[in-house]
Amino acid sequence: MQFLISKNNEINIIKGIGIISVVIGHLYAGWVFRFVYAYHLPLFFFLSGYLFNKNKYKGKISWYIGRRITSLWTRYMPYVLIIGLMHNWLVAVGIYGSEMQYWKINDFLNFIYNAALFECSDPLLGACWFILPLISGSALLGGVIYLQEKSNMKIWSMVSVAVFSFLGLQRFKTGFVLPFRLDVGMVVLPFFYIGYLCRENSDLLSEKGVFKKRYIFAMALSLLLLITFSENNTTSLGAQSVQFPMLYIMAILGIYCAVFFAKTLNEKYQIIGGLISIIGEQSFSIMAVHFTIFKIVDLLCFKYAITDGTELQRLPYSNDNLKIVYFILAISVPVIINSAIARVKEYVRERYY
Repeated sequence: MQFLISKNNEINIIKGIGIISVVIGHLYAGWVFRFVYAYHLPLFFFLSGYLFNKNKYKGKISWYIGRRITSLWTRYMPYVLIIGLMHNWLVAVGIYGSEMQYWKINDFLNFIYNAALFECSDPLLGACWFILPLISGSALLGGVIYLQEKSNMKIWSMVSVAVFSFLGLQRFKTGFVLPFRLDVGMVVLPFFYIGYLCRENSDLLSEKGVFKKRYIFAMALSLLLLITFSENNTTSLGAQSVQFPMLYIMAILGIYCAVFFAKTLNEKYQIIGGLISIIGEQSFSIMAVHFTIFKIVDLLCFKYAITDGTELQRLPYSNDNLKIVYFILAISVPVIINSAIARVKEYVRERYY
């Protein structure tokens, strides 16, 4: 069976496009902000649904949910530990304001305990809020697929997705935040399910599938830009600020463009595609640390009188003239560090094992 996205390289390119869009969205305002916020997180939810292996987890939904939580937890906690250990230094150098106190050992331990339950309020880890809807959305998808398999009727899974998304949108209207950001998980469940359907209908992303049509890509991108420029409403899932049905229309258009772009890069522009694929492999690390990198850049600029010290506490960054620097370092530093760590591990494994 030929899957829609046939190569891991293409999946990593899509992740790369997604994380690049996330960093851009945290640096730029106006139409650029509205454009990337329309699709950047839905793209990751789409990929999560696409990567759901029905055969592997058939009848084992609880195992699937457990594996999902474990995978995210083990990647998340090292960054929590690093930021926790840096806390007093961040207060001392002025990156954290006067409202942030120096920690004693019990404060540090409380921070770790809360973070272990994905309840982390540290501002430098703010971008990791998406982990909770990623977990809750994955759990809902597993339940929907289980229902579909039991009833042997796809229509019931579609109805379930529609009902959950409706309930989530109602929670958004009332401003009610559910545990594990289940409110967001319900709203974004359609993106998980669309990804899953794409995997089940492999012809869509085959060589002659719908995701290979240039005229559809041109129309999708044009429509997405048109809506972006004509609408002043910004999609912010974390803040429960969305407009129905534009949330789904713009996200689907953006997902289509990202998948088309990834396939084109992988096939015709392999050097660029390879670089973006490497970035995509480190998408979680970039998501976790890019705020921290922004502020370290600000601190260095403050030391050399480039940035006003009174602006040092501003998040996510302090100097509007350094956006290109923030972007390049936020992307490259995690890639370089993780690549170096991987090489060291490989050397040790070959040398001593």
